Amino acid sequence: MDAAAAPSPPISPSSMPPVNLHIRMGDDPRWASADWDDRSWDTLVYRYEDWRGGLFPSRKGPYWVRFKIVPSNIDWPTPVLWPFLWPKTGKNSPVNGIYVAAVFAFELYLDGHLIGQGGRVGHDRASEIPGPVDNLFPIPPELLGPGPHTVAMRISSHRLNFSSDTFSPIVTFENYADRLVFETKQPVFPLLAMAGALLAGMLCGFLYWFMDRRRSLLILGALSLAIAAFYFLIVWRWLHPDPYPWLARRYDVITGIMAFITLLMPWVLLEHFGFARKRLWLVLLVPLVVVSCVVPEYHWDKVIWLSRVMLGPSLLIALWAVWRRRAGSLLVLTGVVVGLVFSPPGSRGFLGPELMFTFGSILSFLLGSVAVRARVDRRRAQEALATKARLEIELLKQNIQPHFLVNTLSALTEVIENDTAAGVKFIDDLAIEFRTLARLAGERLIPLARELELCEAHLRLASVRRGLEWHLDSKDADLSFEVPPSIFLTLIENGFAHQQIRERSGTFVLRLVQMRDRVQLRFFSPGRVVPRPGRAEGGTGLKYVRARLEESFPRRWSLAQQPVEDGWETVIEIKDAARARPEVQQSLASI
Repeated sequence: MDAAAAPSPPISPSSMPPVNLHIRMGDDPRWASADWDDRSWDTLVYRYEDWRGGLFPSRKGPYWVRFKIVPSNIDWPTPVLWPFLWPKTGKNSPVNGIYVAAVFAFELYLDGHLIGQGGRVGHDRASEIPGPVDNLFPIPPELLGPGPHTVAMRISSHRLNFSSDTFSPIVTFENYADRLVFETKQPVFPLLAMAGALLAGMLCGFLYWFMDRRRSLLILGALSLAIAAFYFLIVWRWLHPDPYPWLARRYDVITGIMAFITLLMPWVLLEHFGFARKRLWLVLLVPLVVVSCVVPEYHWDKVIWLSRVMLGPSLLIALWAVWRRRAGSLLVLTGVVVGLVFSPPGSRGFLGPELMFTFGSILSFLLGSVAVRARVDRRRAQEALATKARLEIELLKQNIQPHFLVNTLSALTEVIENDTAAGVKFIDDLAIEFRTLARLAGERLIPLARELELCEAHLRLASVRRGLEWHLDSKDADLSFEVPPSIFLTLIENGFAHQQIRERSGTFVLRLVQMRDRVQLRFFSPGRVVPRPGRAEGGTGLKYVRARLEESFPRRWSLAQQPVEDGWETVIEIKDAARARPEVQQSLASI
């Protein structure tokens, strides 16, 4: 039962004497009196080991609980005092206040005097008015003294919505001013954690929107905002005096958000490091999350279980990334190890600073890893730009070299002599090819329709120059899909240079296959491949194609080639192609 919602007392069980509680169902105002004989009442013995259990009946009332308190010689090392004891205090901190953490409505009496109340005790759910969870009352000076003192509580808990049939309250006797200071300090760690997570979420949002539409940044932003919401609900207890029935619902939402965080943390690492079979990992993680939400009885135990379910797979993923030498993996591994060191112990749950350090270390080092990856991406983008520019020059040189011009002009002379209209068409196609090459050379992505227009103009010229009929079949291809310019023109030129065709005509074939998270471009070049002894694998053309793909789709593309029947097939596969917008890539390349 999370009614107490407080950390365990930092003392040993042997040093804490049992307390006799007298309880009686019913209602009689005389039972508040200090000298009332309660020896015939039911007696409950409260021991240290009972702190997580329940003693008082739930959803009952009114009923009364009475007990005696005496000064204790226990030396408490923290400002949080445990129920039913009057600890020894220093001369500067006299005991003059009573703190009650309540999931019930109550009236509190000390030596027959009403000290305070939380809500209004009722005979049924309708007549009970729930009060706040946290209650602090000053003790009148005339009631201060060495004791013994009689504490009486009139209780009803008709609106208690925890599942347990019993609960244990927290009643502490301490210095009123010290407790106020302590309550003021309580939200400091949750507020710091909330602010840090919120800033991390905003940073990820800016990076995703303005730098790179990488999915891992989006998930990391969602994770950061979930952690901020987690701590907002924790700190809400000190920001707003909610009635006690809200406590269980707030704990349920906190547990649900923690379950969401438990799934997001490994997911962002899987995306960040490009782990294969991400869905399988997440599907295997779901049963552990469900078990962690169902099996433990106490809400803080659920959070502890979930934090360990989160850290276990995260550690495995980080180790795998280090083994595969992924950029920034050592930073993430460091963050997860630090998170494991600070993972909350079994009795503190989300109330102490440990979980804040766990979240903070992982988020901080993960953001550092994102920075490392951004630096690597910037270097790769700059290298791709340099390579692309160099290869562009080489390809343009090939198109305007004297051999090409002489052959083209010779073919043009022959065409004009035989057919003037065909000669004019030849000149138009040549102009289209040169204009298109000049216009597209500086662009990163163009619609497939413009690339096919360039290829078809080139094939018409080649048909005249080579005396063969060349065609391009792009049936059912999405003409709006964006590709780097001149990559298929380059593959056509490679086909002309390295393949021979026996027939009088040949057809290049382009097929575009849309999949769930990727696009596949299959390009067929007709003709038998002519072996060239001593020729290096992957000439200028393929280097240009690869440079263009890396520039437009960094680390999200693959290129494979193989001989097929009557030709050669090139398969280009692009992951998350929708994210590679020109303006996004321009900003990435200019970092």
